[in-house]
Amino acid sequence: EMIDNLGTIAHSGVSAYLQGLSEGKTPAEDIIGQFGVGFYSVFMVADEVQVLSRSYQPDSEAFMWVSSSGDSYTISPVEKKERGTAVIVKLKEDAAEFANKWKLEQIIKKHSNYIPFPIFLGDQEMNQKTALWRQMPSQVEEEKYDEFYRQLTLDFEKPLVHMHINTDAPVQVYALLFIPSKRDRGPFSMRSDYGLKLYTKKVLIQEYSKELLPNHFRFVEGVVDTEELPLNISRETVQSSRAMERVRKLLESRLLKELSQMAEERPETYAKFWNEHGLFIKEGITTDFIGRDKLMPLVRFHTSKSGSDQLASLGDYVGRMAEEQDAIYYVLGED
Repeated sequence: EMIDNLGTIAHSGVSAYLQGLSEGKTPAEDIIGQFGVGFYSVFMVADEVQVLSRSYQPDSEAFMWVSSSGDSYTISPVEKKERGTAVIVKLKEDAAEFANKWKLEQIIKKHSNYIPFPIFLGDQEMNQKTALWRQMPSQVEEEKYDEFYRQLTLDFEKPLVHMHINTDAPVQVYALLFIPSKRDRGPFSMRSDYGLKLYTKKVLIQEYSKELLPNHFRFVEGVVDTEELPLNISRETVQSSRAMERVRKLLESRLLKELSQMAEERPETYAKFWNEHGLFIKEGITTDFIGRDKLMPLVRFHTSKSGSDQLASLGDYVGRMAEEQDAIYYVLGED
């Protein structure tokens, strides 16, 4: 088993296991290690790796697999009464930071916080295992959304709106999107760049994915998880994926619908949104020649009739135009 699963690059015992399963018996999201290459990333930080293991097979003996990268490894018998595996990593000198508890905790929470298996650091369980965006919206209390938003952004003001998307048609997507109440959230923001967090099967793929929404929606915060991308997808090729384009269309459509409903049903909330984020919508109309017609109903203006205290949509304005009026005059300004 060690020769097959550790000594052969790109061989995956998990793949063989999956092929032997009857369809539908095991959820695909609970299976990891399908590509047979992840283990070898350990040599980026290790001078030597030891794998001490005893098989589940009856009457099996325990063995130690040892390698210092390169093309060779050794296997020798050892004493081990219980079945199971221990992996011992001897770090390179310039990789000593990976023995630091704080560093390990940050890595686990960033990349593996939501995988369905417990990860312990000493006696303390580090990961949450349950991803809020994977739950049914009807089962999530409002406070949970606000708490998640604070953890994501360190913004202690409630977001103007949250969107919980859980759908498998036309594309399988689990997402939590937030519109912040303020454009500038101060120096303590967790986010150093814009873009949504992209997960596939609850594993973080990109910290700042800029391809999931048009650029003029870059004020939106949140996470997107999809089954459409393989776990072994290159971070560099994510943007060229057809699946990403389908996810983008879905998210953009849902966001436009949410903003339209807000404008119609909660005009006071929409006025707050416009005062903070309206300039992004104006930017979209100026730069996105394909999508500008979708943005037109969202635009608001101060008009000579509504005054400085009220906002009017283009629809409102056109609806009260005089019959002989054939043009709309407007003034550009910094405020």
